[in-house]
Amino acid sequence: MSYIDAPIDSQLWSALDAVCDAAAGCDYLTIPHNTNLSNGRMAPYRKLTLNLANKRAYAKKRLQREPIMEIFQHKGGSECINGLSTIFGAPDELCAIESVRRLGEDKTYVTRTRVDGKLIQGQASEITQECHLQETGANGMLGAGCVHATDFQRSALLVGLQEQQATGLNPIKLGIIASTDTHSANPGGVSENKWQGAVTGEGSPAQRLQPGLLTSGIDGNPGGLAGVWAPENTRNAIFDAMLRREVFGTSGPRIAPRLFGGWSFENNLCDASDRASAGYAGGVPMGGDLTIDNSHTAQSIPNPKLLAYAAKDPRGNDLESLQLIKGWIGKDGTLRTDVIPVAENLAGAATLCAVYEDEDFDPTLPTYYYLRVVEPETPRWHTYDCATIPKGEQPAVCSNGKYPELIREMAWTSPIWYQPD
Repeated sequence: MSYIDAPIDSQLWSALDAVCDAAAGCDYLTIPHNTNLSNGRMAPYRKLTLNLANKRAYAKKRLQREPIMEIFQHKGGSECINGLSTIFGAPDELCAIESVRRLGEDKTYVTRTRVDGKLIQGQASEITQECHLQETGANGMLGAGCVHATDFQRSALLVGLQEQQATGLNPIKLGIIASTDTHSANPGGVSENKWQGAVTGEGSPAQRLQPGLLTSGIDGNPGGLAGVWAPENTRNAIFDAMLRREVFGTSGPRIAPRLFGGWSFENNLCDASDRASAGYAGGVPMGGDLTIDNSHTAQSIPNPKLLAYAAKDPRGNDLESLQLIKGWIGKDGTLRTDVIPVAENLAGAATLCAVYEDEDFDPTLPTYYYLRVVEPETPRWHTYDCATIPKGEQPAVCSNGKYPELIREMAWTSPIWYQPD
């Protein structure tokens, strides 16, 4: 099925349902692609008659067929964006790393049009603004058009919690992966110092350092990797892990993060010889729901505890910090987020671990948590390409300071959700 046949998600699922016979062993899932460029097209219920029945039917289908999304790839990051008017939370400087969308930025992008059969390349510019309610922008694949809260994981998850309050079902309950999105038959080629480009026309340093289409060239990056926690390395086990959202993404390194949520984890659990077994036994893994049993009343629900840990890429850099990202719906209906440091080693460490108790938890409020793992600063890919070109021949991006020379590689787990009964 192509975009021409099925321009909206619900049409895609209907078309796939028509040809995928579950009785014959067929199953499928769909994964939203570079949502940072979607111009509001990730918002639920597009082109539906908005009544409760339709909203619930849509959410039920999306929960069944769309369990995960890309948080990072060569067209930039889709974790978060600073400045959304509907989201309450302190600015997060890590949201800007490999970002191709920044609110308020005067964005210049490459255009191509055909005139008398000839392809003419030009430029256009516009100020990146927030989409109005029910508005859909355009030219996102060029890095243009408006930005919507659902274009980015952190704020989209809040919209999902908000919709669950209204309809009883969460239409944006998405786990996390990342991808290279390479078009050059080089899967897994994510090293900053060895990148050969992701699309046609990026075969040399001089070509990669130019602006390109599809936010490629200097605006692109080597992309990320998808990780799956499965009991065995088989097709079925990996597919099932994606369906239950027990997955994670990285910005390139082979960092291995894990997150478990529970009500009674021991504070010394980081010292356990098998943390994962303890996490499964006493709680739920990333992608799961933190629930309460009938023995608790609203007044007796304890604070949740999160077991967060990560191991470095065996051939990469040490780790610097673990951060829990918390999102919740406030008592006044506002959408709120917080970045909570839970472990830090500025000298770098092969592994980091923490058991964090959320003492600000309110059991009456819908909440999610996911883990972000951060490496120390390292050189961005373009600095290596610039170093191969003589000083007098280097393009302006090598010296004008528009692109940061240093970045931080990261990894993100799928969230754990809490919903009041």
